Amino acid sequence: LDFFNPKIGVFHKLNNNQSIYASFAVGNKEPNRDDYVESTPSSRPLHETLYDTEVGYKQYGEKLNLIVNLYHMDYKNQLVLTGEINDVGEYTRTNIDASFRQGVEIEGNYKLNNKITINGNMTLSQNKIIHFTEYIDNWDTWVQESIVHENTDLAFSPNIIWSTLVNYKLTNNLSVDIISKYVGEQFIDNTSSESRKLNDYLINHLQIAYKWKSKIFKTSRISLKINNLLNNEYIS
Repeated sequence: LDFFNPKIGVFHKLNNNQSIYASFAVGNKEPNRDDYVESTPSSRPLHETLYDTEVGYKQYGEKLNLIVNLYHMDYKNQLVLTGEINDVGEYTRTNIDASFRQGVEIEGNYKLNNKITINGNMTLSQNKIIHFTEYIDNWDTWVQESIVHENTDLAFSPNIIWSTLVNYKLTNNLSVDIISKYVGEQFIDNTSSESRKLNDYLINHLQIAYKWKSKIFKTSRISLKINNLLNNEYIS
């Protein structure tokens, strides 16, 4: 397959600490090998095309660094699983006419004082399929039934994700990190069915790190990390 993937962007420095930017890019992607070998001659998939528009703002300072990025990703012929099977019983990914991802990404860090620094990032988004047909096996009739869906969520695409890292320096060499991660509810397929929804979850980790200078290495570091500190049960 021959692709033309143009990209264009503009960057403007407002002052020594602030800047803005905008960009537009086209990305084409060929189907996977499985998409070819698990389809029939009459149902060969088309390549995917992505139109990505982004606008952002950056600020850098002694205490606060901040990046805000707005994005809209418009897909043409995105390949997704719909439940449809081919003539040899293999599930195949199918081109859907229109789908999109859009939202805002926020990333920053704030130096509260000489001992405490807070880092964080968040993504708020919508991830939608405009229209597609789902296929369900009917074991009584041995044929597949079809259901038309409108404006449903893309599979495994939560609308909110955020994480934070709070770093506390006990001494110049010893520090403690409290790490938190939140993932919003998401679906295991593209139907937005409540019976196929994964609940949101929040997990926390604790990390202790010690670093020192030695004659062998310029800097040495050892760390101890406890994952899922509060022992939360969740489905990722």
